[in-house]
Amino acid sequence: THVLHCYSVFQTSTFRDDAMYAAYLQPLNDRELGRLDDLLLKYGNDDAIQTLSELDGLFVALASSPSALMPSQWLPEISGGRKVKFKKEAEGEAYYALLLRHMNSIEQSLQDATDRFEPPFLGCSEGIGVADMIEDWCFGYMRGVQLAQWPELPIEQAAHLAAIELHGLEENLSKVEALTKEEHSASIEPIVVAARA
Repeated sequence: THVLHCYSVFQTSTFRDDAMYAAYLQPLNDRELGRLDDLLLKYGNDDAIQTLSELDGLFVALASSPSALMPSQWLPEISGGRKVKFKKEAEGEAYYALLLRHMNSIEQSLQDATDRFEPPFLGCSEGIGVADMIEDWCFGYMRGVQLAQWPELPIEQAAHLAAIELHGLEENLSKVEALTKEEHSASIEPIVVAARA
C-alpha cells in the first residue's frame, strides 16, 4: 500500500511507529484539511498543486491508475518538481503525513464504495467558486493520468475520461467558456460517473 511505501521514502522513526502507521489509515478532519490547504499554498509554486480540489483530482487518478506509483514518484508533482524547503521541521512532518493520509483515504474510499464516491465539488451551490473547484479537480485528475502514463483506454472508458478532459486540459478551456449555464451544469454529472468508472 501507499502507507508502506512511505517507509522507504522518508527514513525517520516516525514512519516506523505502529501508532503512526494506524493514524495513516484515518481520513483527514476539517482542521487537518485546512492545514494541508495552507501548506500547499505556502510552499507551492507556479507548477505545484496549490488547492485541495486539484490534489483530490490527482489522488483519484492515481488511485484509479492501471499502474501504481510510489510517493517518491508523485510527491514531486505536488511540489512543482522540486524538493520543498520547509521553514519549520514540524511543517515538513505535517506536510508529508497529511498528504499520505489523504491519499490513503481517497484510495480506500474508492476501494470500499466506488459507486458512491463523490468528488468534493458535489453538493456545493453553483457559482464561480464551484466552477473553479471543478476545473481544479479535473486538472489534477489529468495531471495524475499523465504522471502515471495511462495506456490507451477501451472506448467506454475513453468516453468517461473525455468528460474530465473537457474541464481538465488547457486546450479545452475555450470550449468550457463557450458553454451555457445549462450546458455547464449538464457536464458535471459525467465527471462524477467518470470518477466512479
